[in-house]
Amino acid sequence: GPGDRRHNAELVARRGAGLALRPRDITAQALTRLLTDDGLRAAAGQVSQEITAMPPPTDLVARLAALV
Repeated sequence: GPGDRRHNAELVARRGAGLALRPRDITAQALTRLLTDDGLRAAAGQVSQEITAMPPPTDLVARLAALV
């Protein structure tokens, strides 16, 4: 929701996969960087691979249920 957007943006920025900007700081230069920065692109690709490697939620539910 709207309450966690800032937190999520900060996490993405700390990971190097994006920028955490206040709305007034979103400039053409910042948008261009998002589209052209090889470091941001590489980190975003790594995050994508990490997410893809995660087990599906249905597997996690079964694991959690087994712990109870």
